[in-house]
Amino acid sequence: MTALFSLGSLLIIHSTGNLVALVAVLAGVSGWFLTSRLHYEELSELNAHVSQALHSQRRVLANQILIRKVSGQLKEPQDLEESWQVLIKALEALDFDSVTCQLSGWQNGSTPFLAPWSRPGENKTGDCWTVSIPLRVGEKAIGQLQLRRALRKERLIFHFSSLLDTLIPPFEKQVERRYDFEEANLVVMYSVEEDLRFQANLLANRRKG
Repeated sequence: MTALFSLGSLLIIHSTGNLVALVAVLAGVSGWFLTSRLHYEELSELNAHVSQALHSQRRVLANQILIRKVSGQLKEPQDLEESWQVLIKALEALDFDSVTCQLSGWQNGSTPFLAPWSRPGENKTGDCWTVSIPLRVGEKAIGQLQLRRALRKERLIFHFSSLLDTLIPPFEKQVERRYDFEEANLVVMYSVEEDLRFQANLLANRRKG
């Protein structure tokens, strides 16, 4: 300990960066003071805790990269059904147990069917938590996503906010595109039907005349 203080004094006297030297000495003293009061068991537990935290952070980083990557894939032009499969694979990798997309409010039977997914062998009657995420076109609700996960599992190893801010919005955009496409088709269909009725009435009037 005396040697540490002596070294610190020399650093402070001869160093041009006195503040840096002082901080280094104080950090060394603090570290020595803390570790000198820890027993072997406490040091082992501290080491295990730090190792676990580092491992957890690596997994969080990997999942965050996955979310960012899948978000980019969902922004690419593709069918809604293809986007749904991409989203399912991502949510499966993020350790969810089931995913359902319930679409509603679509006109004239144009609602797409997106098959629900459940993890094979998962007990559907077990304790779980569920989150519902609405899907909208402007202010209109056109469906919702339901994600389910067993309570017995460890905590989520990613930032849940990134699910709402990064992963789901591009899928919602794909749903919106499909909705707009179906709406445009309905407008065209109604226009064609009106034109056919007009032509039929015109032909009937000519025959009468």
